[in-house]
Amino acid sequence: MLRVLRCAGPLLALLLLAAWVPLSATVSISSIVPDAGQPIGGTSITISGTGFQAGATVTIGGASAGGVVIASAQTITCTAPAGTLGSQPLVVTNPDTSNVSAAFIYTSTPAPTISVGGVAPSGGSPAGGTAVSITGTGFQAGATVSFGANGATAVTVVSATSITCTAPPGPVGAAAVVVTNPDTQISNATVTFAYAPPPAITTVAPSKGPVAGGTALIISGSAFQAGATVTVGGKAATSVVVSATSISCVTPSGAAGPVSVVVTNPDSQFASRGFTYQGSGPTIGAVRPALAPASGGTPLTITGTGFLASSVTIGGAPATSVVVVTSTSITCVSPPGTPGAANVVVTNNDLTSAQTGTLGNAFVYQGTDQPTITLISPEWGPVGTPITISGINYQPGAQVSIDRVAAGNVVVVNAQTVTCVIPPGLAGAVTVTVTNPDFLSAIVVDGFNVANPNDLSAHKCGGAHGISTLLLAPLIAWRLLALRARRRRDAGS
Repeated sequence: MLRVLRCAGPLLALLLLAAWVPLSATVSISSIVPDAGQPIGGTSITISGTGFQAGATVTIGGASAGGVVIASAQTITCTAPAGTLGSQPLVVTNPDTSNVSAAFIYTSTPAPTISVGGVAPSGGSPAGGTAVSITGTGFQAGATVSFGANGATAVTVVSATSITCTAPPGPVGAAAVVVTNPDTQISNATVTFAYAPPPAITTVAPSKGPVAGGTALIISGSAFQAGATVTVGGKAATSVVVSATSISCVTPSGAAGPVSVVVTNPDSQFASRGFTYQGSGPTIGAVRPALAPASGGTPLTITGTGFLASSVTIGGAPATSVVVVTSTSITCVSPPGTPGAANVVVTNNDLTSAQTGTLGNAFVYQGTDQPTITLISPEWGPVGTPITISGINYQPGAQVSIDRVAAGNVVVVNAQTVTCVIPPGLAGAVTVTVTNPDFLSAIVVDGFNVANPNDLSAHKCGGAHGISTLLLAPLIAWRLLALRARRRRDAGS
């Protein structure tokens, strides 16, 4: 038994030592940036991977790298030593002798020179957040961007000639845009980004104009930049002239209604304010019914064009229950009014109409006093005969028509008497009509007999006109007797 233990002693000691020494983490290299450099050495290298231990060494082509820093178990930085052209092994060796190798290329081709050629937009808000595109050369994956002393965020190296990023906050003024590659190359600092306050609009004058465009605008505000553009309702304004506090321009055409006036500076910052495009205004074609009692309360329908959010007045008084049914139809209720003709006015209240629409004397308020004809004197005579129409409730401005032909020399003497003259072009029994300004009328059918002065037999003898004929009969008989007496004297001689 003792002999067995003595023989097993060394093996047991090795097993105990293996159990005491911790197992090393697996060492690996995932990337080398950059993975190439000049044979003279001096290239700054970042090695990424796993399992790097404090005190690890780096060799390239058997030569020790300089400035080795074990930043973490995943990152080592160092400087390449001088080497021989071609691919050389880069070896990381941990203190526990674990190691890993990857290729590093010594090349005679110099690394592309990094440079920044331009940024777009050329400026932005001091608050940061402006999306910026950088163009140039020699950009490497993993490059960083700074605006003055502040680092950009969301940096994406799109290609060797393009980077996108988000500008950080910065003080008002110009900040140099600098790109730094992982190989420590730094771009020129000659391209700048201008931090400037955003534009502000205080007034747009005038605040409205026709849909045809052509309105000269003055936009007042602050922080307007040379080269600023103006849009009105999404369309570019013309004749734009910019100063720091004022912009003049001319509106393009647009659709009726409210739109935005937008000023955009070259750094993409913008401000907006309202403007209203006006249509040509409403027009009234007809009002139905066209007459109603002066007490009001009559439902009306107004037809026309260009009706929007509208109000209606009749004779200067506002109508009630106004409903814009369509752009061509409005319903409302007439207000009380004064007997007679009244103007109807439609006004668009949403500021999109340059004017109101008016139809003169489109509606008539009727009074309650119905005119009546009691006597027409004379009742017979040729055209041009003056007549007197007696009755009640005649109003100043009343008109007389004889068989729908306007009588001449109409005079409203008082509420009981109207005089006029029989107009030409009529013959026989005619209808006499007196119409007040409130369109209430008095009518007498066959109220006057227009006679032919050269043909007395043409006059009617029936009815009321028979009286006039009977008065002429003695004259006719006397004339006939006189003619017979003369013939007898002639025969006796």
